[in-house]
Amino acid sequence: MGRVTGVPFAAPQVKPADMAARRVWEELSPTVRLFPSGLLGDEELQRVQVPRNFKISDQEPMFQPGIISVPGGKEVDLGSYDRVRYASMLITMGFLPPLLIPTDPSRAGVIADAFQSQLLAFRAQARARASNYIAGPSIHGVVEAAERLWLRACREHGMSAVAAEQAGGQT
Repeated sequence: MGRVTGVPFAAPQVKPADMAARRVWEELSPTVRLFPSGLLGDEELQRVQVPRNFKISDQEPMFQPGIISVPGGKEVDLGSYDRVRYASMLITMGFLPPLLIPTDPSRAGVIADAFQSQLLAFRAQARARASNYIAGPSIHGVVEAAERLWLRACREHGMSAVAAEQAGGQT
């Protein structure tokens, strides 16, 4: 058994911004919902294969609002713009296709709207709390890192209420 000498053991360096982001997330975690599992009940979900990099317009298209264009000229028809927005929400959160999307377009729209509201509120609250730990332009990085921690928690709880229950999470 050899022994390494002359090399001091050094703990991994944790950046102050990373520490601040973790603190912000710990403070905010009890107050934010985990999407989408936190809003799904017994909704019927459809498994849909969509490209990971699809883009949607800010406004509902007048023609074919439920269509997602796929490379190669193909299209995926989700049937409604609200279901497209829901799919976009899942992709934004880091879920990978195939995605589980509510078959009820109005329910998909309500959840997508709630996510957008929660995202804006989360960013504002994270910015306010980050200023307690760090100053200057680094606050933006802390907010982004805290947001990534929230989205990771969302992904860990899954795309359905059943997945959240299996993960032992809150719904």
